[in-house]
Amino acid sequence: MRILNIPAASMPLDIMEKLIRNPLFTTINLIVIVGISLVIYKKEGMKG
Repeated sequence: MRILNIPAASMPLDIMEKLIRNPLFTTINLIVIVGISLVIYKKEGMKG
């Protein structure tokens, strides 16, 4: 039950720090970000 004493904001940061140190996660994250950007770019391009 100690988790409840930790402020909510510090928990995701702690998890993110562990994930950022993981090279595999960083690679997947980059692929996801690039993929999302491409989808948004294509949608915006169609509108224009």
